[in-house]
Order: sequence, then structure tokens, then C-alpha cells
Amino acid sequence: SYTPGRIYLGLASGAEAFRALGLQAAWVVVLLAFEAVTGLLLLAYYHPTPQSAVASISTIQNVVAYGWLLRGLHHWGAQAIVLIAAFHASISLFQGSFRPPREVTWWTGILLGLVVVALLTPGPNLHSDSHAAYAARLGKTIRPSIPWLGEMGTSLVYDDSAKGATTTHRFFLLHTFVLPCLLLLASSVHVFLVHIHGLAPPRRPSRSIGWLEFFPRAALLWLLTIN
Repeated sequence: SYTPGRIYLGLASGAEAFRALGLQAAWVVVLLAFEAVTGLLLLAYYHPTPQSAVASISTIQNVVAYGWLLRGLHHWGAQAIVLIAAFHASISLFQGSFRPPREVTWWTGILLGLVVVALLTPGPNLHSDSHAAYAARLGKTIRPSIPWLGEMGTSLVYDDSAKGATTTHRFFLLHTFVLPCLLLLASSVHVFLVHIHGLAPPRRPSRSIGWLEFFPRAALLWLLTIN
């Protein structure tokens, strides 16, 4: 058996890290399916207009049976996906998954990570309250600084002349259709490439690492990980 701590400290064998990659990917797939189900259930009650969004969220939270639980599961499930995906990507990096012939597999994984993070950003803007207004101001400040597509993306998503209505609809479209479709496409390509090339093999044969080897190699790896 293995633990995440053994992998990050460099005490795990190559075979243990190899099994960890597949396990984390499976957890991400399960959580993504969970997010899709809870999102569809929330979609039955949410109204994507500035006038109705706050009232519909209040209805989900206070009126719908177990609506507060459903909303909480959807929120915390998304946070869990980001954490597990980041852990999966870091172990893939340590295993050298970016090396030939898996370069495209690595970059599709990076794209998947960006899409997962992008799926988190429309959420606060769908509230259409003071929290959404603050998130919108923050987004307008940060997003133009993104290279190449920042300014164009900001102008496409935000529309000051529509008093928030068009912006809410655009974020709703991104969160429920555009980004999920991109996620499905990228994940399909990623899984197909993993099926073709396989996971990156262990960098070393399975063996225990003695404590004499903890410094400096494993200690440096641990410091890089937490920083």
C-alpha cells in the first residue's frame, strides 16, 4: 500500500506512484460525474437572470428539500476536484509524464486543469448579488492581464451596458455548456492518449528508500512541494 505522504517525501517506490496516478484520475472522473448530477439538479431550480437569481438560490437553500446539502455538495465537490487534479498533475510531473511519447498527453492534461479552474470562476457571478458584483470587479481587473486572450475574453463575457443581464447569461452559458463541452472533449482526447501510450512507467524499480537517502534528495523534493 502507499500513502500520498510517502510519494511526496520520495519514500514511495516507482510502482506505488504509478498506481497513484490511475487512482487519482479515477477519483477526478467520479467527482466530475458527481458535479454533473448535482449541477443538473440545481439547474431545475436556478433562474439565470439578475432579477431571479438571488430568489432562486434562496429557494434552493431554504425551501427545496435538502437543497442546502445539494448546493454544498456541488460547491465542495468542485474544490475537491481542483485539489485532486493538482495532486495528480504534480505526481505526473515527478514521474516524467511530459517526456516522449507522452507530450500531447501532458499538454491535454494541462488544458484539463485550466478548464477545471475556469469552471470555478463563473459560480460567484451567477449569484447576482453583492458577492457577484465584487467577483465581477475582480474579474475585470485580473482577466485583461492574461496573455493573448485576456482582453478579448473580458470584453466577450462582461457587458456593462446590459446592467448585468447579459453578463449573467454569458457566465451561465459558460458554466453549463461551453466549458463542460470543452472539458468533455479534452478529457476524451486525454483518456484516448493514455490508452494509446499508457501511463508513464516508474522512474526506478520498486524498492524501499533508506533514511540515509532522505537528505538531500527527498528533503529537497518535500520543500519544493510545500512551497
